[in-house]
Amino acid sequence: MIRHLQLGIVDAVELNGGYAKKCPTPDLGEQGAYVVEGDYEFSLVVDQTINYSNSVRTEYYAVGVHATLKGRVDDDAKLQYVDLDASLVFGRGGSNAATSFAHQHQHVRFVPDRGTGGMPSQFSNWSVSEWDSALAGTAQRGAMNMLLLAVTWFSGPFYLAAEGEWTTPNTCVEITFEPATKTKKLGPNESVAVKTELRTKEGSTVVPAKFKEAKEQPKEGNGRVSPREDKSQPGTPATFSYKMPEKRVKHSGFFVGAVSRAGVAEAKKGEWEVADASYVLEFQSRIVSREITEPVESVAAAKVVLTPVEGKEGWYRGSGMLGYQTGPPPNRAPCSNLVMGHGTTGFEVAGISIKLPEGTGASSSQTGSADIELHYLIHPTHETVRPWTMEEFKCVPGKQLPDPFFYMMYAVARGADEINLLKGWTYVGKDGVVARKVLRGNCGDSCEDQTIFTLKEADDGAAQPK
Repeated sequence: MIRHLQLGIVDAVELNGGYAKKCPTPDLGEQGAYVVEGDYEFSLVVDQTINYSNSVRTEYYAVGVHATLKGRVDDDAKLQYVDLDASLVFGRGGSNAATSFAHQHQHVRFVPDRGTGGMPSQFSNWSVSEWDSALAGTAQRGAMNMLLLAVTWFSGPFYLAAEGEWTTPNTCVEITFEPATKTKKLGPNESVAVKTELRTKEGSTVVPAKFKEAKEQPKEGNGRVSPREDKSQPGTPATFSYKMPEKRVKHSGFFVGAVSRAGVAEAKKGEWEVADASYVLEFQSRIVSREITEPVESVAAAKVVLTPVEGKEGWYRGSGMLGYQTGPPPNRAPCSNLVMGHGTTGFEVAGISIKLPEGTGASSSQTGSADIELHYLIHPTHETVRPWTMEEFKCVPGKQLPDPFFYMMYAVARGADEINLLKGWTYVGKDGVVARKVLRGNCGDSCEDQTIFTLKEADDGAAQPK
């Protein structure tokens, strides 16, 4: 802070202020040490003009202290002490004498007292150089020493405030994992070794750390994490083993906190989670026409790999191809329409919400329910129909016309409520099957239809199509 004061014949400029950085950094002078750098400066320059006995006299007076500070941080992220290196300057001059300066260097170590808000205590390592000029007399030297002491008084609270910053979890450091969170799938009772490090947020530098209070999540006892505490060094990560519970619980994993000379990381930012289950939706349908003049059977099947929707927990989407085969039965009467076709068409899952009760899954034997909501779309199929015609008293197929049989009959069988939206699934939880939805229809008494949607947990190969 700079203040400019002008009181009559006195003109004074005061500079007073300092800071301590919020995050520790490596001390280049000592391997493995971390310090918080700071700076404090105080200066006062006074110019005075004096009218005396019909003459004008000027006087100049200046004092200044510039201190560079290093706060040493211990293994528990606490401030140990502050080293202060100060350059002191005293100046004087005016009409009767040329302006001259005296300089001195001092070093002192002190400990900010937490009980008094940072006031300096436990002074040590004091070293003082001689003033380089006789300009600094006994009185001036005493005043400069008091000024230096004042700088320690002002600096201590700065450092305690900075300590509050770097010990605020995840301000200066963060926990990283290998494999990364939510990237590793585990089956019941399977285990994984997770290498864990603490890195600075600025520069992503690995720092030695103590990891502590590792606990299972979302609640203690969900699976098993071990050990509960560990240490890491650059090149030697801490390793935590997590064993999956027998029954799947959403957000299964562990959390851990860390403390270091570079700062503190809290458990809520140190969570490691097992990857969410990947899913596959299978579709099977069979429609048989009851029309005597148009006997047709159509079968269709599809398999869609579902991927999570970013930012919408529990929602997935995907798209694939539906294969279909449509044709007459073996005993088709000649005097009937001939409907045929085969191929593929689009099958889209615009969104599917999957909510399973805790402790259930495709490998769980317990009963449960499945809150599933499927929004889907089947694109038109491309069959043809050849209406029968009479030629020379014989029934023969006529001209070929477009007739998307499966697409139309499926829509008629579903009705408006189920053509694009399905709810009310049945939970299975066995042999990889999560849930199933069985649909039956009669197309207004013109067909027999059975369609089965099956939601399964995907294996790694199915979850990552190429």
